[in-house]
Amino acid sequence: MKIKRSRLLIWINPESIINALNGIDKLFLLTLPRPNMPEITSRVINEAKKNEVKHIVKLSVLSAEAEPGLIIGRMHRQEENL
Repeated sequence: MKIKRSRLLIWINPESIINALNGIDKLFLLTLPRPNMPEITSRVINEAKKNEVKHIVKLSVLSAEAEPGLIIGRMHRQEENL
């Protein structure tokens, strides 16, 4: 079994995003509850597309689609729609 390397992406630093996504084909996206999280997630997804990442898994919250829902759910719903 071949063990694949993982990389830590520090999303506050745009250069870290570019470096972390270089040469990977799968991305597990775990985001923190921050007011600008949809913007940051959008930046990560756009860079992933530029780097030809083929598979993205986004960890969300239960009932993110609920209206009006909790703030955390609305934030995740925004990210899921990117």
